[in-house]
Amino acid sequence: MDEIIELLDEYLRQTDQVIEYVNKLTGEEREYYRKHQEILYVGIVNRTYSLWETFCKELVYKYYLQIKEELLLKGELVKKLRLNELPGYIVETGRIQDEAILYDLKKDFITYTTKNIGSNELKNLFDRFGVDVLVSLKSTTSIKKHLEDNNEYFGISDFSQDFLKIAMSKLTEERNKVSHSSSIDDYQRLEDIKEWAVFFQLLSKELTMIVCKKIIDNNRDALNNVGKYKEFYKGQQVLCIDIANNVQIDKKTLLVIKRSDNIIALLKPESFKVNDIDKDSVIANDPAGIKVKALFTDKISDIRENDQIEYLSDVFL
Repeated sequence: MDEIIELLDEYLRQTDQVIEYVNKLTGEEREYYRKHQEILYVGIVNRTYSLWETFCKELVYKYYLQIKEELLLKGELVKKLRLNELPGYIVETGRIQDEAILYDLKKDFITYTTKNIGSNELKNLFDRFGVDVLVSLKSTTSIKKHLEDNNEYFGISDFSQDFLKIAMSKLTEERNKVSHSSSIDDYQRLEDIKEWAVFFQLLSKELTMIVCKKIIDNNRDALNNVGKYKEFYKGQQVLCIDIANNVQIDKKTLLVIKRSDNIIALLKPESFKVNDIDKDSVIANDPAGIKVKALFTDKISDIRENDQIEYLSDVFL
């Protein structure tokens, strides 16, 4: 799980670099951009898209590694990979042995795509391994609200239609255009490219949350009760809890908050106090105050008395 979180952090960091560069080109270096627009524009579009595609393929591959043994045991992998859809460059890597064609299950084989990763290709990529990301993404209120608030950059005329497909196609279609033409007749505003990048950052956070929830759902037996809820201070993001017997929580621990058995938040501890004394970790029977950081969102809005507060065994981190 930690590798997945690190993957997201790296994607966000590199996309932030693109956004920062665009800000410079629309500000103090605007004249420089005008002189070198064709070269710089192609680089910005391609970089923004390539970061997204790499992130998606790395994410689905890391999820595949989590379930690989089960797929092999059940003999389901061949069906899920849809070998009839394999592109030629992958088919050619096969080798013949005892009248059978053998393939190494490397990352390229597992994560092949035939098109740029818009909404349909994203669905196909994750559907191979039983993760219906598109339904979950469309039902995420933060994505729809973000697009409604910033619709001048996406031009979605009817949000009852497939708004996610329209929003994602802005970048994928522009990437196709600049990658397959030696001249560009129509440039998008750099402000548009920047807002597309911000949107894909939001998309990447929600996508990562969906995958992490799926991993946890697949391994519910590895969840353990943290202790008895006392209070949650929203402003400080501090969770007060009496730690249960045989439990130790440190900064590497992943906390899972469930409501009515549905995961509503994943948290990482940032610091600990016991009776107003700073601690590196908390152990059984400690009346602990844990300052937490919500993963994949800025803050968690609330934790309630009847919520299940659990932690995930280190074997899955």
